[in-house]
Amino acid sequence: MLRREPDFISMLYERDFPHWFGTHANNEYGWQWMQILIDLRNSRFFFPSDWSNNGANVTGKYLSHSDALVLGEALIPRLAAFASSLSPAGTPVERSLELDGFAVNEEKLTLVPLEGPVSVQQEEDTFSRLVRSTGLPDHAVILKHMTEEANNSRTARGVTVPTKISDVQSRMQSCEIAVL
Repeated sequence: MLRREPDFISMLYERDFPHWFGTHANNEYGWQWMQILIDLRNSRFFFPSDWSNNGANVTGKYLSHSDALVLGEALIPRLAAFASSLSPAGTPVERSLELDGFAVNEEKLTLVPLEGPVSVQQEEDTFSRLVRSTGLPDHAVILKHMTEEANNSRTARGVTVPTKISDVQSRMQSCEIAVL
């Protein structure tokens, strides 16, 4: 049995990804999903380094660096939804998305929050009450470390992806079509 890579260009185009996206992912990246995701995140996907014209980009329209960052962040969750749609329910991509609080709307190829907005402060207060109720002798130290970590996390947090890049990459690479 011969195996070949699926026709991702057609699959992406059928799901309303721009044609330039599939063509560029194929021609310049050879479907190396991890590098595609990284370059979408930092905008290099849109501005190939070997292009001499500084304003040239793969979309064929003017695209500022900040617009490229926004577009890249918009494409990453769609790729996660696409990866999830390629596999049966219960796969690692779907489970990872669920753990991150998302489900996939396959019709719109979007990620949908599983629950409404969660109050971080409310969750931290609940956690603090639980830690205090354990009776641990050093609960004040535990709470201090948790507060410091939460503050550090908020300070360092930039734009986040609702799924682990490695899970999306793994699913994309493992999607093959058998050719008889």
